[in-house]
Amino acid sequence: MRNARSGPEGAAKRRSVTMAAAAVKNRFGQAMDAIASGRHVEITRYNRIEAVMIPVDDYRELIRASGMVLDVLQDEFDALYERMQGDESRDAVEAAFSSSPEALAEAARTI
Repeated sequence: MRNARSGPEGAAKRRSVTMAAAAVKNRFGQAMDAIASGRHVEITRYNRIEAVMIPVDDYRELIRASGMVLDVLQDEFDALYERMQGDESRDAVEAAFSSSPEALAEAARTI
């Protein structure tokens, strides 16, 4: 098990240790001890990180944060969709579909 050096990931990198997959298999207790102390365990195979084991609190925070992002995106989508249901949007779509190819080309050049 080796400590990951400080790099582009900064503080998160300093909180991690790197172990080869075989080492995790043979010394699982060491990996669990690192996780219990709040560290992340990067598991490598052929010197490439393939997986990461993290403390359950970090996992729950990631799940919570990703849910918040999805909620924000859903709210933005719903608001955009609602705005698209008005008469102005409907008229604009109808005008676009009934325009000649020349008119569409001219409109594209002015954007």
